[in-house]
Order: sequence, then structure tokens, then C-alpha cells
Amino acid sequence: MRTQLRSNWLLLCIGALLVSFGCNHYDNPTSSTTIPSLHAAGEFGYIRDGVTIDRKNYTLSSSGFAAIYPNRVTGLPNGLSQLMIQFMVSDIVGTNYTSETMMFSIPFDTPKPATFSVGDDEAPLLPQVTLSIDTLNYKSKPGGSIVITEFDTVNNTISGTFTFDMVIETPTQGAPATKHIVGGYFDKIPITVGGYGQGSISATINGQQYVAHDGLTAFKTQVSPSIWIFASNSLGEILQMRISNPSVGTFPFRQSGINISTAAISDLSGAGYTSTSGTLTITSYDTTRRRFSGTFNFIGQTDSTNQTITVTNGKIDNVQWSEM
Repeated sequence: MRTQLRSNWLLLCIGALLVSFGCNHYDNPTSSTTIPSLHAAGEFGYIRDGVTIDRKNYTLSSSGFAAIYPNRVTGLPNGLSQLMIQFMVSDIVGTNYTSETMMFSIPFDTPKPATFSVGDDEAPLLPQVTLSIDTLNYKSKPGGSIVITEFDTVNNTISGTFTFDMVIETPTQGAPATKHIVGGYFDKIPITVGGYGQGSISATINGQQYVAHDGLTAFKTQVSPSIWIFASNSLGEILQMRISNPSVGTFPFRQSGINISTAAISDLSGAGYTSTSGTLTITSYDTTRRRFSGTFNFIGQTDSTNQTITVTNGKIDNVQWSEM
């Protein structure tokens, strides 16, 4: 179940990888287990076997985001939700592309500061961590800790520290069998899925009511400023929209061009429909609370069969976006 959940979450949040920051590996690490004083919201870092990994030092690409899933999705006992946090950095060293991804899976009951003991596959109710370094995969060993220092349910961000040991999943000749992680921190990482007080999206699609279910997320990119929306209903129909240079006003949906606004939806058969006409109107845009509301409608068409789908009565109600 956890493996399937991770896969679904990564597909839903793939747009977060559009964000770029900058990177170098460097040594002479400290052993601090607190959040550094010189940092910016959304940063993370840790020391792996004497090598410091810190988001602000990766120029090619980096991302940090979190998601919360209820027990009806995860299969956890009643009262427990699943908090998933992912950090990714990548760079080009010489002529080689290198990437590193760390993922936390933390069962919890209440959104508040707490200390968790790290477990492994034999303890499904304890937090587990995976680490992928290029083609090598590691998993957490029992012991160590993850400390949630702030669980902000208004701005939907999470902060904390961590330290633990990891073991390679498949022994590989020449690869270290273990990894020692210390000095880990993350500060105000956005909760992009399952945020508290998240708004709603609804519409009428070919005469049928559509209401976004648990899979509603919105984030704003700083390069070519756009708000991206990903929503799914209980049947798995996926609605996607991009609003370029968002503000209060009306935005026409177009098929092609530079910095355009677009919409798309995939139905139960898997067919994808891309907007050929229509508009999205933002009626409220609050940059302090990162929330917006509006209306939309469009006609979508498939590329292969030229079939169409009609979306009317679209409503965006108080949806919160994450800064990516």
C-alpha cells in the first residue's frame, strides 16, 4: 500500500519538479540537529556520511513538498493519517547527471509538534524513510528520530529535524551497505496535497456533476509565473488547469502560444481532452493567504479522435496554492 501511495503521489505532484535551485556537494559538515538560522522557507538539508546535502546549493533542480492522506486511502487504522514528505535534488557533475531523493512516510493522529522513532518494514505504524541516490536505494533502520517542530494548519507548511541510519535494499558490489544521516532539517515545506482548510473545485462535465475529492492541489511557480491546479474526483477523473500570470481578471484558455492558460481533463476511459476554447475568471486573489476563487468553463478535444467534452459551471472556491 505504501509503495502504491508513493507512486500515485509522485504522479500527482510531478509539476513541482519545474522549480530550479542551485547545487554543489561540499564537506566539513556540522552536526547540528536544529533548523539553521540562515535559511529561507522551503529549504531542507542533511549530512550523509560526511557530505552535506542542502537545497540552496543545487542549481539544476530541487523540490520539497508534503502530502497528507486519510486512513480510507492508506488503509491505516482509524484515527491515523499518513504524512508523506519528499526532498529531491539533482545536478550535473562534470558530464554526469546525478540525483538524490529522500522520502518520509509518517503515520500520525494529530497535526502538532511531535517526536517519532524511526522504524522499518516490520513496523508499519512507525515512520519509514527511503533514500535513492542515482540507481542505489536505501531504507531506514530501526532507531533514530524525526521531530516535527511546527505543523502549521493555517499556511499548510511543516518544519522539523531528523537523524537516522539506513541500509541498502539490494546489496551492490562497490556500494556502501549503510548510510548515516545526521543534522537533517526542513523548514516550512508546503503541504501540496490534503492541506487543512483547502477549498474546493466543482464543475458540470457533459451534464454530470464533478467534485474534486482528496486529490486537490495547487502550486505557483516563480519562473514564468503560473498557478497549476491538479484535481481528481472519487472516480479518478483528473482535471488540470494552468493560469499564466494570475491576478483578478479573465484568462482565455488557448491551445498554443507562450505563457498561455490551458485546461485539460482525462475521463474514465483514459482519454485526454485539451481545451480548445473557454475562459477562467479569478474573482478573488489573496497573495497573503495564498488563496483564490473563480469560475471557469471550456470545451476540450482529443488529439486523436477529435471527440469533444464540455465543461460548464466550473467553480474554484477558496483554493490555497503552495509557493514552489
